[in-house]
Amino acid sequence: MMNLFSALASRVIIPITLLVVACSDDPASRLRGDAEKGNADAQYDLGVMHDRGEGVRKDAVEAIRWYQKAAQQGHASAQFILGSRYASGEGIDRDPSQAVHWYTESAEQGHVWARKALMEVAASGQPDAQFALGQILENGKGGEKEINAAKRWFRRAARQGHTEAVFWYQEAAKQGDAEAQFVLGVMHARGAGISKNPATAERWLRRAAEQGHQRAITYIDAALQNDAKAQNQLGSLYDTGEGVDEDDTEAMLWYREAAQQGHIGAQGKLGWMYENGLGIAPNSAEAIRWYQMAAAPENAGIQGYESAQKALRLIKSKIRAEKQREEIKRATMQPGA
Repeated sequence: MMNLFSALASRVIIPITLLVVACSDDPASRLRGDAEKGNADAQYDLGVMHDRGEGVRKDAVEAIRWYQKAAQQGHASAQFILGSRYASGEGIDRDPSQAVHWYTESAEQGHVWARKALMEVAASGQPDAQFALGQILENGKGGEKEINAAKRWFRRAARQGHTEAVFWYQEAAKQGDAEAQFVLGVMHARGAGISKNPATAERWLRRAAEQGHQRAITYIDAALQNDAKAQNQLGSLYDTGEGVDEDDTEAMLWYREAAQQGHIGAQGKLGWMYENGLGIAPNSAEAIRWYQMAAAPENAGIQGYESAQKALRLIKSKIRAEKQREEIKRATMQPGA
């Protein structure tokens, strides 16, 4: 995706200043004169000219030098291009942290492609980008405020131990934000981005639950009360990413807890996880075992029974078909076949 942004950065629309100097006798020297006097538009335009070799020698390093000067004066397009060059290493040493910095500076001014680039980096798992994007969305810089989206990015950064993101959640939790209390509790429970501390986890989860935070209540029932229904619900939350970061491994662990207590729906879902290798290595034998538990005759009429029966038929049919293909393949490879 970075290649796409680099390509777009080299095809930005040439500003008016470049069109004006193009009509003069010596556009390059006139433009350079304005650039050296500190005109940010001229500096950016000169960078573009060196990028393309139009009227001056093509020189990626010289282009970067002028982009930097313009970017430092707040030129949004120069900031975006500089970010893309730091991301790709074209004309300058690759530096992901600098790429995030300049994408952020540009995105805060409403530069659409810079914002998209920052989102791509954040989605790839870079915590600095996740936190920066959270701040932009929280404050509405360069666009509308999106508080819920901001919280999701803060949460992702915090789970990776991003200091400022963790601090953000700690402060919000202390101020009584139930969602922050829940997230902080889960982080302490799992040791995700912060020290694992069951007592602290329970304290924050209970504070959130006291405010009616449903997922906190579910987590407490699942983790502390060993309630199979709550464990299955928690597995489903992690399975779908509803209110938490989607996590197949965590979903599988909670489904297993519920399944081992005889929860029919969890047994079927655990079978599905094993069949498709979600959160664990694929294992058809284990998938069949859990499907069979859920599809046992005594479970008829219970939610999850029919879907488990259907899944069991399908996986057995798939295994038979695979065996038949293997037998045909072996037969065709025998001498004289």
